Amino acid sequence: MSMRYEPNLGLLEIAITYVCNVKCNNCCTLSTQAPTQMTENITLEAIQRFIAESVEVSYPWKWIKLHGGEPTLHPEFLEICRLLADYRNQHNPTCELSVCSNGSRMDKVNAALALGFTPQVSVKVKTNKDISGAWMPYVRVNESPKDLGMEPIDCYVPNDCGLGLNNDGFYPCAPIAGAARVFHYITPCKHVRDITVENLRTLLAHCEHCGFAIKQPRAAEQVTSPTWDAKLKEYNASR
Repeated sequence: MSMRYEPNLGLLEIAITYVCNVKCNNCCTLSTQAPTQMTENITLEAIQRFIAESVEVSYPWKWIKLHGGEPTLHPEFLEICRLLADYRNQHNPTCELSVCSNGSRMDKVNAALALGFTPQVSVKVKTNKDISGAWMPYVRVNESPKDLGMEPIDCYVPNDCGLGLNNDGFYPCAPIAGAARVFHYITPCKHVRDITVENLRTLLAHCEHCGFAIKQPRAAEQVTSPTWDAKLKEYNASR
C-alpha cells in the first residue's frame, strides 16, 4: 500500500501504559475497547534500552510524546520523564518532550513540566465529555473501511503524529500499535536501528481496518464494525 502520508521517522508517541481512568468511546489506542493491566505497562528497562539504542545510532528524534492510556498512571512515570529529560539534555538538546494527559493527575504533569516537558493536557473528565459536560466526538477508529466496502485514503496520523512505540516495538503510528494488541500484528521494528519507512510500511495494511483512513463523521457513541467486533470480543475473552 502506498500512501501520501507515510510515517514521520522523527516523531514518536510512546504508549507507556494502556491503562486509563476515563473510558472514552472510540479511543484511538483502544484503552477502553481492549483494556489491559498494569503488569503490561512498558518497563523502565525498555525505556532505558530505547534511549541507549537512540544514542548508539545518533537517531535524530525531533519530538517524543508520552501517552497511553493515561501516562501519569504508570507507577514509574516520573522516572521515565527523568530518563528522557537526561537523554535530551545530554544527547539531543533540540528534541521536544511532551506528555499527553487527561489532567486527572496534574501533580504528575506539573512534575514533568518542571523537567522541561511541554503539556498536551486533554479536558476529558468523563467518557467523551469535556469540562463543560459537552460530548466530544472522536474518529470512529473501530469502523473498518473494508467492512464498509471502502478503500482507505491518505491518513494524516503517521505523518503528523509520528511513530508509535509500546512494549513490543515500533509501529507506523500509535493507533496501529494499539490495534496490534487485538490483531496480533508482529512489528518489523524491534529496535531503533530497524526503523525505516520500508519496514514500517508493511504494517500500513492495517489501514484497511482503521477509521482514520476514511472520511466519516466523528461520533461520541462507540462505533464498531463487524471485523472489529469479532477481534475485540476475541481479545477480551482471552483476558
